[in-house]
Amino acid sequence: MNKMLMTGLALIALMTSCGGAMTTTYTATLLGANEVPPVATSSQTAGNATATLDSSTNVLTVSGTYASLSGQVKAQHIHAHASTDASTSANIVFTLDSTATAAQGSFAGKFTLTDSQVLDLNTGR
Repeated sequence: MNKMLMTGLALIALMTSCGGAMTTTYTATLLGANEVPPVATSSQTAGNATATLDSSTNVLTVSGTYASLSGQVKAQHIHAHASTDASTSANIVFTLDSTATAAQGSFAGKFTLTDSQVLDLNTGR
């Protein structure tokens, strides 16, 4: 009986400590070929992005870096889910903060998503 009580208390403590927010992390490699329409870039031009979604608040935290661009950064943003027309970009939904230079930099942002945006993100749309 004592052993069962201790096991039960341990499970309750574990559930309490795990009762916080669940997070999901997404990663992406940023390449000109992934743009819509695709953009020809040098083989060194690339970047990486990480986004973490807190499911208890629907807050998406995004950060990343890029390097070897051929020109000045004009904009950094996140588009809505992809269009079925591969030649048309989806709408911009979030603009990122940037430490841009002509060739390299970083970006970050924190955004509260709607339930619909969370569904789109989680279903790959």
